Amino acid sequence: MTKIVIYIALLLSSYQLEAEVDCKASPINQGKYLNRKPPKSWTNCYGEYIYLNNASTYKGSFMNGKPDGNGVLENIAGSSYTGDWKNGQFDGRGVVQNSDGSVYDGFWVNGKFVGQGSIILPKIGKITGYWNDVNVTGEFTVEYNNNHLYTGSLIEGIRHGYGVLVYPDGSSYNGYWENDKEHGEGSLKFSDQKLFSGLWKDGEYFGVKRDNNEYSN
Repeated sequence: MTKIVIYIALLLSSYQLEAEVDCKASPINQGKYLNRKPPKSWTNCYGEYIYLNNASTYKGSFMNGKPDGNGVLENIAGSSYTGDWKNGQFDGRGVVQNSDGSVYDGFWVNGKFVGQGSIILPKIGKITGYWNDVNVTGEFTVEYNNNHLYTGSLIEGIRHGYGVLVYPDGSSYNGYWENDKEHGEGSLKFSDQKLFSGLWKDGEYFGVKRDNNEYSN
């Protein structure tokens, strides 16, 4: 499996707004502002802000001159974030849709992926699990585009540790992995329920474990 690398097209630097727009602190007031520095008095209201530095537009709630609450950020490249904000950053539940077709749907803390969520990568498939920023390390479920299903340990997007891979015909490998290959003790169950257990090395079957803890072909 190709090493999973997450690309988020939206620039994090654009999420922190230093707007200086006075919306009179009224929740029903609305405003549209272009390339200005708004004051912190833009509080508890809805507005639209256009950033000339990266051609992005934010529409949503503000607090103290920064996005806070629910809002949408879109850029000219076709990427967007829709969801919760806090103090000018992604915080809470939100969805990032990138122009390359990748989608992240889950939770954010202080502008980073933190918590349960899923990412769809067009060239790989859908990855679901608990995220700690963009490092794909931990226990995940990967639904590949070729209809293979993996549930288990990933280290930087590579199958490493214990995991189960289920094939489209119902057969499966249940055991240990190293550097994205079957490696260590494992068992291969065929679609007719026949079981083939033993030791694997670099993705190849090595032998059957005997009573003396030795392996033979």
